[in-house]
Formats: sequence, structure tokens, C-alpha cells
Amino acid sequence: MFQNKDIAIDFQQDFFLTEQVKEFEAQISGRLLTKDVLLKFTNKEIVYIVDGSIIRIDQILDVKEMPQIMKNLEQIKYLKWMGDLGQNLSKIGKWYIIWRGCNIDMGGCYCADGKKQGIWKEILINYNNQVQVYEFGLFNGGLRQGVWKIINQDQVIGGGSYDLQGNKNGQWLELHQQWEKDSREIILQGEYKNGQKIGRWDTVDIGLNQNKVMYDFSIKQISGGGTYNESGLKSGKWLEIHDLWDHYSSVTFHGEYKNGEKYSSWTTVDRENQKIGGGSYQENGIKNGEWIEICAEWRSVCQINFKGLYKNGKKIGFWDTLQYGNTKMYVYFLQNISGGGKYDDNGLKQGKWIELHDEWQHWDREVTFEGEYFQGKKIGKWNTILNGKQNMLIYYFLQENFSGGGQYDQDGLKGGQWVDLCDGWEGNGVNTMQFTYNGEYLKGKKVGRWDIIDKNQKLIGSGSYDENGMKDSKWIEQHEQWKYNLREITYHGEYKNGKKIGYWNTFQKGEKVVGGGLYDLNGIQDGKWVELDDSYDQEESAITYNGEYQNGRKCGKWESVYDQNTVIGGGVYDEVGLKNGYWIELNSEWRTDSKEIIIKGEYNKGKKCGQWETFQLIYGATQKIETKEYDDQGLRI
Repeated sequence: MFQNKDIAIDFQQDFFLTEQVKEFEAQISGRLLTKDVLLKFTNKEIVYIVDGSIIRIDQILDVKEMPQIMKNLEQIKYLKWMGDLGQNLSKIGKWYIIWRGCNIDMGGCYCADGKKQGIWKEILINYNNQVQVYEFGLFNGGLRQGVWKIINQDQVIGGGSYDLQGNKNGQWLELHQQWEKDSREIILQGEYKNGQKIGRWDTVDIGLNQNKVMYDFSIKQISGGGTYNESGLKSGKWLEIHDLWDHYSSVTFHGEYKNGEKYSSWTTVDRENQKIGGGSYQENGIKNGEWIEICAEWRSVCQINFKGLYKNGKKIGFWDTLQYGNTKMYVYFLQNISGGGKYDDNGLKQGKWIELHDEWQHWDREVTFEGEYFQGKKIGKWNTILNGKQNMLIYYFLQENFSGGGQYDQDGLKGGQWVDLCDGWEGNGVNTMQFTYNGEYLKGKKVGRWDIIDKNQKLIGSGSYDENGMKDSKWIEQHEQWKYNLREITYHGEYKNGKKIGYWNTFQKGEKVVGGGLYDLNGIQDGKWVELDDSYDQEESAITYNGEYQNGRKCGKWESVYDQNTVIGGGVYDEVGLKNGYWIELNSEWRTDSKEIIIKGEYNKGKKCGQWETFQLIYGATQKIETKEYDDQGLRI
């Protein structure tokens, strides 16, 4: 069994020795969105599929071992390992990472027996475009040994030592699993003994305690922590932080551990030290009795509680959905109905339910789903409702008084005609993200033609799925962060068996070509490309990157271009995709209205070296605002 929060995959030991195909569905999160990902396994490869589009294929090299399953959406889409295989198909020699087409100087060497050896750089599990954190240290015979450092933005922010057996020992500074620059800069600080945590461990917020050169750990804000016993198990009083804790939504959980299990009464507290939830655990760490739980996405715009009973770790009876302040959620659908529903004695949902969108937000995304469960499976008609003041009940899609939805069959699979909301739906404001997908499901898979309709009933995209639910033929797709007026970006091209092939154009408002390039028959970028910046908008940040791909890897000269005609940065990639020589880079939030910031300096085989200078354009004049020095490892001095 493989488990990671929303992923649970059960394999027989000999599965990868046989000619079988298995499919599993999982919710996998990225920096901005959570997607439903279909994982398709054979004894030769793992295929990752999102909405009928293949976003990754990993080859299985050793059928005797459980393959690594990726759990980070951005890494699934953009991370690629490059290197050589030996005669027995084991990795050998230098292996390195290509991230969004660029060799980012991560990786290391394998020796003849396929074990890691020498100096390695390894990215952390939450590595993405905004969280470029990695570990740096020595492997010997496949084991980590000696001092390892944790690096963020070319600065050491954590780390510790491994013994000769590859166990952590002594004092360590570790990153919170959801570390995020400027909002969730959380360090876990304490001691290891033979690979086990022991004694006092503190959870430290260092986000506001740093100067321009390095993080200052002498000034710290203790946000949580507790004690581990000699067996490495949590014991006694603990204060734990919410998984999505940040400076603005600092929710904590207060209670006691006994031999590594939560025990007795636990309380959930917000940043104002107000109790917002809690309940009790039995001796074996199982919830029992009345509980008030907070939603996984709790923050200022999503303060939602779920209230009901547990019996031996299972939810039973009626559970209510509440807004913080003990005001019941309501859905305006002919009448006011409270959110929630009933669990049977086996902890399965049963009967009528009103559920919240996974990323429900006050005002922007007050979306709920209304329908019926039978033995834990959705059945029959389910409606998608827009609540509060969000255009009331928009009915133009199906000329009825609901904004979306469709039918589930007796197996709990979608069937027939459906109207699905787009990922990231936003219901209010000028630059909104409001469009729906309209088409047919067959046994849970999209089939035939699907149309994409915006809030003005305008067709803004479309395409077809084959009988296996894979995208095929001509498609017009939306940018993941499509915004009305601000980022009305669509991609026009062709799919074949779920893979993008041939030339794809990037359009602004369906009229002006602002980017594009070629995919080969394997769905890999090749030749000349014009790519949009992640924060591209047609008003203040119309940045594109223009250059060439060779088999999915950037090569040669690339330019940063504003408004399709002004070169404002760029540099050269060498033959293996490493940045080399003089570069001018843009601040990640570059905008013409306030943040025209560029950074100039030299790369040496993918590492910054020497002096780098930061400039800002202010009222037409260029002003130097910062200078940084880098050593031969690319770390700030």
C-alpha cells in the first residue's frame, strides 16, 4: 500500500512482474491548484494524466522495486531527470534535473553499482517555481554522510549531520513540509540520536527575523513544539501548527501525546487565541465524541468548521458545516438549507448532502454541491450552486435555476451531460475567472465534444475526448490562471492520444498571437518557442521568453521581451541546458507600474558567481538598489 494524504495505492508484490494495467485516481496539489490526477501503471511505465492530457511518463527501470510516485503537481509537469543507464538498466554517471527546460544544476553521480556517490544537490518535496529549496551534501555508497545544508535563495537556512550509517545525529534545523517564502517560513529545531528525534523540538517562525545577508536564528518566534521520548515518539504537552499556517492565519492545535498518539482533549486556536475547534482522543489516538474540526484550507477568507460526532474514529450521524462565529452555512436554492449531511454507523455518507467546494472562499468562491449519497457513493442528480451574492443563481448555462452539475450512476461515476466549473473559479470582481466545461461523461470519463463557456455565454474554447477519455484532435484551451480582461490567454493546437503534437499558438483574447512553438510526436517541446511569463497580463506585465528548445531542453540564446518588441533581459544556455556567462534576469514580480527590477551578473555552469547587481527603473532612471557576492558553489557570501 502506498499512501500520501490523498493517494492510496494497493499493489500485489508481483504486479510489476506481470503484463497488467492498473489505474488509480488521486488529488495532487501544486502551488496554485489541486488537480484530479489519473495514475496509470504498467510493468514498464507510470503515466500521469490530468483531464485527458498526459503530463508525464516515467519509465520503470527495476520491476522488483516499488517505483517512486511523484506527489507535487508542478514537479510532475516540469521536472525531468537526464542521465545514462548501465547494462543492467541501473543509473550510472552524472544525472541532473531539467526544470521547465533549464538545467538547474541539481543532481549528482551514480557509481557502477547504481548507488549515489560524492557531492549531491537534492530538491525538497515542495520544490516549485516560488520555493526553490534544496539540500547539499555528500553520499558515500548510497548513504548520506557528514554535514548537509538546506539552501533557499542561495542562502543556508538549515541542515545538520549524518553519521556513517546514514542516520541523522546531533542538532538539526529542518524545514516545515509546506515551507513557503514570505508566508510560511517555518523551521523545526531540535536534536536527533541515531536517526530518531529526541528531547525538545521547537517550531520556529523565522519569516520576520532575517537581514539582507542571512537568516538570524538568534531572534526567533516560537510558534509551536514539544518533546520526543528516547524512542523517538511524541510525548507530553504539544503545540502544533496547521499544515497551511502562515503569518496571517496562524492556527495551532494544543493537546497531549502519549507514546506517539494524540490523547485526551485537543483544542484548536486561532491567531487571536480564540478557541475555534477541538475534541477528544481515546488512548489509541482515535477520535471519539463530539468534535469541531476546521477545514483544511482555513484562513481569513475560508473560516469553515465541521461539527458532529465520532465513534471509534468514524464519523456518525449528522454533521453540520458552519462558518466561524457559529453561523450556519446556507445555500440559497429555493430555500435556505444548512450545509452538511449524515454518516451511517460505518462512517459512510448517506442520504442528502450539501458539500463545500474544496477551495471554498468567502465572496470569491462560495460554491457548494447538493445531492445524495448511497453507502458512501454519490448517486443521482447533483447540482453545483453559487451562493451568497455571486450572481445569485446563474441559470443561462442550462436555462434552469442552478449553475452546474449532472448525474452520477449507481457506481458513483459521472454519466450523461454535465456542466463543470473551471478550476480556480472566482465569482466576483472585474478580473474574474468564470467559465464552465460543458459536455458528456461515460462511466466517469469525458467523451466526445466539450465546450468551454465564459460568464457572458461566449464560446472561448472546445475540443474532443476519445472513448478512453483522452484528448484528441484540435483543441482550444485556457491558461491555468485565465482572468477576464487581464489574462484572456488561450492555447490553440492538436492532441493525439492525450499528447500535444505539432505547432501550438498562444492567443490573447482569441485574436492576437503572443506566443507558441512546436511539440514533437512524443509531446516534447522542440525548436523555436515564445513562452509567457507565469505572471503575464496584458496590462502591466506582458513578458515573454523567446528562444529555442532541443529535445525538451533550452539551448542557445534566450531573450526576455516586454510587449513583444522590447528586449529587457536574457542570456545563453550551454549544450546541456545550464545558464552560462552574462545574464540579465527579471524580478519574479516584474511590472511596469511598480516593480521594474532587473538583476545582472555572471553564471558559471549554472551557478551564480562573483558580483550580482540589482537595479530598479524609477521615473525613467535606473537606480542600483542592491549588490550580492557569490562563492564558487553559487552561495551568497
